[in-house]
Amino acid sequence: MKTISSVTEFLDAQQEVLRLIATDSDLTTILSKVCELIDLFLGKNNVKSSILLAENNKLAKGFSATLPQPYFDALIGLDIGPTVSPCSSAIHSGTHVIIKDTTKDPLLVNFQHLITDYSLYSCWATPVFDNSECAVGSLNIYFDEPKMPDSSDIQLIDKLSELIKVALVRTKEAQDLKQTLKEITRVNQQLKVFTSVLPDLGFITDEHGVFVESFGGNKELLIYPNRSFHHKTIQETLPKEIASLVADAIDKLFQSGESQQIEYELDVAIGRRFFEARMAELTQYNPDDQAKRYVLSIVRDITDKKQAQIEAERLAFYDPLTDLPNRRLVTNRLKKLLEKVKREKSYGAVLFLDLDNFKRINDSLGHSIGDKLLQQTAHRLKPIIRSTDTLARLGGDEFIILIENTEATVDAITEEVTVIAKKLLSAFKDPMHAGHSSFQLCCSIGIAIFNDTYAGIDDVLKQADAAMYRSKKQSGNEFSFFDPNLQSIIDQQIEIERDIISAITEQQFIAYFQPQVSMSGDLIGVEALVRWAHPVKGILSPYLFLSVAEQFGLIQKIEHQVFEQSCQLLLELMAKELTTTNFSIAVNLSAGEFKSANLATRLVSIVNKYQLLPSFFKLEITESMLVDKVEQSINQMEQLKEQGFKLSIDDFGTGYSSLNYLHTFPINELKIDKSFIDKMVTSKSGNAIINAIISLAFNLDIKVIAEGVETEEQFSILKQKYVSSVQGYYFAKPMPKEDLISWISDRNRISDSLA
Repeated sequence: MKTISSVTEFLDAQQEVLRLIATDSDLTTILSKVCELIDLFLGKNNVKSSILLAENNKLAKGFSATLPQPYFDALIGLDIGPTVSPCSSAIHSGTHVIIKDTTKDPLLVNFQHLITDYSLYSCWATPVFDNSECAVGSLNIYFDEPKMPDSSDIQLIDKLSELIKVALVRTKEAQDLKQTLKEITRVNQQLKVFTSVLPDLGFITDEHGVFVESFGGNKELLIYPNRSFHHKTIQETLPKEIASLVADAIDKLFQSGESQQIEYELDVAIGRRFFEARMAELTQYNPDDQAKRYVLSIVRDITDKKQAQIEAERLAFYDPLTDLPNRRLVTNRLKKLLEKVKREKSYGAVLFLDLDNFKRINDSLGHSIGDKLLQQTAHRLKPIIRSTDTLARLGGDEFIILIENTEATVDAITEEVTVIAKKLLSAFKDPMHAGHSSFQLCCSIGIAIFNDTYAGIDDVLKQADAAMYRSKKQSGNEFSFFDPNLQSIIDQQIEIERDIISAITEQQFIAYFQPQVSMSGDLIGVEALVRWAHPVKGILSPYLFLSVAEQFGLIQKIEHQVFEQSCQLLLELMAKELTTTNFSIAVNLSAGEFKSANLATRLVSIVNKYQLLPSFFKLEITESMLVDKVEQSINQMEQLKEQGFKLSIDDFGTGYSSLNYLHTFPINELKIDKSFIDKMVTSKSGNAIINAIISLAFNLDIKVIAEGVETEEQFSILKQKYVSSVQGYYFAKPMPKEDLISWISDRNRISDSLA
């Protein structure tokens, strides 16, 4: 074997090792080359060398140019410790372990076969350190005879250990870098795939608004999907208004250090879309130019969201049938108009427009026809109204117009509003068409002019409403300005509303009961009628307050109290044994109550509270309530019937078309209206109508009751007809509970005395 005999040759060999290190050769090649260098340099003494590395406190890897695998098999896996082997001891202590004669040293008792087989009769073990000066391995040099190193040998060994350290550190760095690059590649690939399926687009721009990078899968959302815009500015790429918006957002971002969010609308490859852009500063984007600043913008297509918002706003502020502003929007606009009038000391006006007799069309022909007529009405009114004014639909057949006027005189706006009102009336000059029919509609208009002295929205609306009703009383197809004399009526309504709310709380509404008797004179039940026990005005008729209560949504609470009192009466009558098996209490339902979704459940709850049966109660529904949404009416009646309640149609004959549906209504009774009873004696036609109603009921197996019977003559005539029962002043007036109990008791005593 050739021996290196000069320092120059050694340095050349060392340079070769360093070259291997510099070119990122693998660790096995480098360390094997170091061992080869050692073996050659010290070869005159038949040297063998190895390098052992530790992991997890054990010998884990081995390298050598001359030592065979059995050598490593014996050492790999040994613990790092002071008494295991020279290699382990050197790593453990961090110092040289020099054994002159390996055949006599206790550290090598278990390795004598290696010593003999490979002539390893002396051992110099030197620790190898990493950058943190922790021992991570050992350089082991063996001779074929006992030998001790001199100072030059130790110096050489230490240099070789340093060379190994350089190799280990450099290899570790190369491996770490390689792993880092691999991880970066993996992350970049994931990011690329991730961004390719994202609905968002991403852009990186520098502080001057120059596009540096972009990502995202949906290229159709780009303004130029097939052209590169990299290295172009936002001003070169985007429309002027949007570019200015983006530039302002970037400036705010850099000034405040806070992320920015903007929305804009843009024409792209697939059409006009709404976008939301969120911007944040991107730090460490370009380490080579730390002074330069960059912005990351994530852009999302929010067209569906925006359109949903627009639709939600439309539904919230516009009437879906006519596409006119609704009550909510017109109230907001009226509020702003009042504020403007007060601020500018000017005038404004509100016009209430109500279609005359429109309810008859809805009731007789159905809502589909009515809806078409309402749409045509809106279509005719729109061209009359200026862009500065507002036309809105309040609901039903009611429309409202807000007039804004910059003039400071009442005469000027009065003249202007008069012209508009005449145009509105003339809009109904020509017939409207729906289905196969033509309709000549007309309307009533009420006008309220206001200035900066008005208190608020409610005042103006109530005045316009009062003026509109004045027009209706003048036969309709008219317009009327609010008359201050009408204010007393409005004030009275407000006072009644306030008193009703208080009366409900204080239980001032009481039930009066009017007896119902059979044609033989037997008591078969009573009808519950509401009265107001006013603390100042005394007992008030329902005609004075029920319409106001219904107008302000208070009627159901009053009816609830009447029904409770009816239950209480029934319990007292039962306790006093003043009822018969077929006794019932008739209770009136308002339109609002009848349309309530949980009506049956609520009534059953009250009946159960008093441990009574629903069959004791007869619910009276007016004829006009039933022809509005017939299927829903039938469904509501069937639910009530299933619970055990009896059903009666009140004021029968005064409606419009209930005869068309009468056979489908699950009712027990028809009540002939008092107006027909009054005409029965004096009018042949009145008598004929009653006979027709009775005949119809007989054929449908429905009982008939007549109300408003006030004379013996009326009663005598009815006894000759198919009428099951009657009620009216001829027998008794409505009376409070205590009086009714006394009336029944007295009646029973008289009956018993005559028996």
